[in-house]
Amino acid sequence: MAETPTTASVINTEISTAPLLTQQSTHESLFGARTLTTLSIFFGLLSGRRGDSLKVRESAAQQLENRRDDWGYSLPVVAIDTTWNLAVVVVSIAMLFWTAREQPNMPVRAWICVYALQCVMHVVLLWLEYRRRNLRAATASSDPSNRDRISFGNSSAFDVTSAEKIWETFNKIFQYLWWLVAFCWLIPNFEMHSAPHLFWLTLTFMVIDVFLAAIGFLLKGVITGLAVSFCLPCVLSFLDFMGCQGGASEAEISVLPKYRFVVHTDNGGRMVPFETNDPDFSRVHVLPIEEEDCCICLYPYEDGTKLHLLPCNHHFHVKCILKWLKITPTCPLCNHTICQRVQH
Repeated sequence: MAETPTTASVINTEISTAPLLTQQSTHESLFGARTLTTLSIFFGLLSGRRGDSLKVRESAAQQLENRRDDWGYSLPVVAIDTTWNLAVVVVSIAMLFWTAREQPNMPVRAWICVYALQCVMHVVLLWLEYRRRNLRAATASSDPSNRDRISFGNSSAFDVTSAEKIWETFNKIFQYLWWLVAFCWLIPNFEMHSAPHLFWLTLTFMVIDVFLAAIGFLLKGVITGLAVSFCLPCVLSFLDFMGCQGGASEAEISVLPKYRFVVHTDNGGRMVPFETNDPDFSRVHVLPIEEEDCCICLYPYEDGTKLHLLPCNHHFHVKCILKWLKITPTCPLCNHTICQRVQH
């Protein structure tokens, strides 16, 4: 078992007093500094998190969103979605024929026809996007050089928005507007006795849309935001348990320099290297007091704690960052990849 370094054991070791996060600013200028969304700031204020911690939690929220997006285009979900929308189309056609003798005072039949057409359009765009994602995944798996272009098990993270997704967005916006047409115009002016079956069919479609929209908002906004803000380690464990194909390999993780944190008496602790023969990582780094904690778990570094230093000079607990890197090979603070060191 390796002996924990002490202050006395690092006296003769070269000590770097340059702040690590100042050195990291070069990477931010190259790869873009992380900005916080309104939702992240809201949950940050709610949970009392500080800036760097918010960036980590926003990255985790983005990973959950990408994983949810990939799950939404998995074969079972696509099949269920297709079955549901085609069932809506069949019911709409059947009801239009069955209620041929009803004489509604509002153009509710036209509303139902357009609603069914939206369902058909959604199914077509859904399968086109599903096919595109499968082709991308097959291309990436057959060509290892494309590995860094995908993340979280699919291509959603680094992929330019496809035409199918853009058209699906337009279709969804039109669906919301079409719902408002029924809510603000058709239903208030509809005389139920003139066409009761068409009235209840339209109202049923509207209620189902509200229910599905509420479920989507809860999953995407509230539940994800609360989980990431208050229980990030649980989120990382969940993503690790679910498994992914876009994480860092063992070879990429093994070259990351390891350090032990040593408590010091004046102006911060020390990061002492160990288990490395690389002269580039033989320096002892001085950590200011405000940087002596892990932005993932929020626990302060204790004497003898093992740390990993990423190529961007951000540092984390070994256990925390290993969970993260198994999900994505990027820094949770600045999105800088760790693969560069292996490539060179």
